[in-house]
Amino acid sequence: MTPSTDIISKIKQAGLTGRGGAGFPTAKKWQAVLDAPNSPKYVVCNVSEGEPGVHKDEYILSHHLSEAMEGVRLAIQTIGALKAIMYLRKDLFRAYGPELKREISHDPIELFEERGGYLSGEETTLLSVLEGKSIEPQIRPPFPTTHGYLGKPTLINNLETFLDVARIADGTFTHTRFYSISGDVPKKGVYEFPEDTTIKYILDASGNLPAKDFLFR
Repeated sequence: MTPSTDIISKIKQAGLTGRGGAGFPTAKKWQAVLDAPNSPKYVVCNVSEGEPGVHKDEYILSHHLSEAMEGVRLAIQTIGALKAIMYLRKDLFRAYGPELKREISHDPIELFEERGGYLSGEETTLLSVLEGKSIEPQIRPPFPTTHGYLGKPTLINNLETFLDVARIADGTFTHTRFYSISGDVPKKGVYEFPEDTTIKYILDASGNLPAKDFLFR
């Protein structure tokens, strides 16, 4: 088994799905890019979450930056990518750009400051923005795994997915996810809990469960 198929096999065995919301099997996406005949190939780390009240990317950059970047490096090595691009929401680019540059050092990883708002985080729109085109989504198929950045095979995952890949590689993955809690609650923040948990458990464990939990009966 080659190093490339080894890490993909581990990702598949762990049952990791993309943490961006669609839940697509991560191993299947990585394998599709690896098997794509065209080159060069690219990796894009989507760090542009725009959903109201969601702050997972910022939390990961603040607490797990090096670990997440190791996941990006593994992706570059696994698919034989020419480079990776960190596609960062404007405020995250400005707040964490210097630290990311130090972490990247001489690795083939570039930082890109997002243009536009929420729509710019959709993966085909993201590719258009990276190529200097208009901020609008593209029709699929073809999919980015075969026709992505500059028309070449491109692996696109979000920051949390790359963090989980790094944990799978070093044996520390425990099937958790990050949950953002915001609004009129006593303990706002980002929490890490098992991925198969319930909303009631998340609120209770974070100290945010209402005294009257009639909503969860």
